[in-house]
Amino acid sequence: MIRHLPNVITLVNLFSGCLAIIFLFQENNKNVMWCVAVSLLADLLDGLVARMLHVTSKIGKELDSLADLTSFGVLPGFLVFHMLPPQGNLAYVALLIPIFSALRLAKFNIDERQTHYFLGLPTPASTIFILGLYLTYSNDAYGMRLFLSHPLFLLAIVILVCALLVSEIPLFSLKFSTLTWKENRIKIIFALLSLILCLFFSPIGFSMTIVLYVAISLFTKHSINNK
Repeated sequence: MIRHLPNVITLVNLFSGCLAIIFLFQENNKNVMWCVAVSLLADLLDGLVARMLHVTSKIGKELDSLADLTSFGVLPGFLVFHMLPPQGNLAYVALLIPIFSALRLAKFNIDERQTHYFLGLPTPASTIFILGLYLTYSNDAYGMRLFLSHPLFLLAIVILVCALLVSEIPLFSLKFSTLTWKENRIKIIFALLSLILCLFFSPIGFSMTIVLYVAISLFTKHSINNK
């Protein structure tokens, strides 16, 4: 029974992602945020538990991608959909995010290069970025609602996120294989800076952490490629 634990955790990710979509349409933003947090935690734990129990499997890998597509593909698409004006058909552009998220997940499953780093923006990172924008928009934090709801801005965000999802840009992995400073200094520095951003600039701080993530990855591109 214990060998099925990683898949159960993956299904928690899926269930929480479905709940987040329901809460989004109910305009219950607090629960949306908590559901995303649960999905992120489950996505982190399922692979870790599978490695600890030595029960990795092909079905677990496929199930993980299906759960991620819901929690980190469909959900962020609907987040942007809610931010775009309902008049006309422009809001449907947001559905490009689930489409490109599916492409990104499919590429990841067959790409044997992405063991110690990622090529392209991981879907959880794109979700955190968009969630930060959505929460800032819905709360009108810093008086940014009008700017964040501008169709041209959101169209640019959709194009940028979709391009990053399927890009070949190397981005460092947040998984810790050892506990040494030398091997993990980039991850530790990023984690500390992200904590500061989230504490002092929430909710837009969530989006800022992903901008920081991409910036640090580009700055340390050479060291990432050599791993």
